[in-house]
Amino acid sequence: LLSLLVFTFISWKLGNKSNISACNSEDKILLKGSWLPLILMMGIFCTKYVINVALAIQPQLHQNFGFIVIVCVLFGVMNGLFVGKLLQIIALYKQANTAHLLRA
Repeated sequence: LLSLLVFTFISWKLGNKSNISACNSEDKILLKGSWLPLILMMGIFCTKYVINVALAIQPQLHQNFGFIVIVCVLFGVMNGLFVGKLLQIIALYKQANTAHLLRA
């Protein structure tokens, strides 16, 4: 949970905001393409695969505290990056929508 929160904050505050733009007249957000979502999705998939293979080979790992911590941190990092980008998009949308309403 801590890694999720930390990486959400890092991605939200330090992420690249230049590839997001708001189109006020159409109520749309334009997001330029990036390889990062694909890399994160593949990372999540591969991590889940490796974890399940490891648990199939050594079932006692589900009781190993170190293994559990590593798995939670990995998923927290990857999901935190997704959530941080989502927060960036929501903040930009609200900002653009508020500016559009003030002009009207």
